[in-house]
Amino acid sequence: MIVKCQLRIFLALQLLTIALSVPLATAGDGDVHSQSRIIGVIPISKAGVSNALYRHIDQLAPQLKKISAGQIVKLECRYNGASSREKDVHRALMVAAEVERYLLEIYKIRINFWLTARFDAVTVNDPAELAISLLSDDITKLARMPIAPTNSDAE
Repeated sequence: MIVKCQLRIFLALQLLTIALSVPLATAGDGDVHSQSRIIGVIPISKAGVSNALYRHIDQLAPQLKKISAGQIVKLECRYNGASSREKDVHRALMVAAEVERYLLEIYKIRINFWLTARFDAVTVNDPAELAISLLSDDITKLARMPIAPTNSDAE
């Protein structure tokens, strides 16, 4: 179970790295479908995963159930910590992982989740939060690209 979780985190980080290295293509007229859409932003208490967090997820679940299976939803935990501290990164990713598990087990939502952690200059008045976003179609296409080049790519 731990190895599977570590593999999922590794793959999510690899895909995020790829996604961040490729600029999003936008249509000349500002096509809405080429933009990511925020579904919700949920405050996270100092305790991390709490009943209040689950209540917020319960409110967003009907909207998430409408997303087609080929789409990618990013669960990005912005955490009060430092990206240089492994403990803080782990804590942020575990909040996102617990939300993913809850959506999979309780609501049977079968979409692709990307788990990320973000660290900004956070103040006392700026609490931790979990942002849930539907990624653009451009990123969804990128996720289907093979990691290793195929023989036809080498030619």
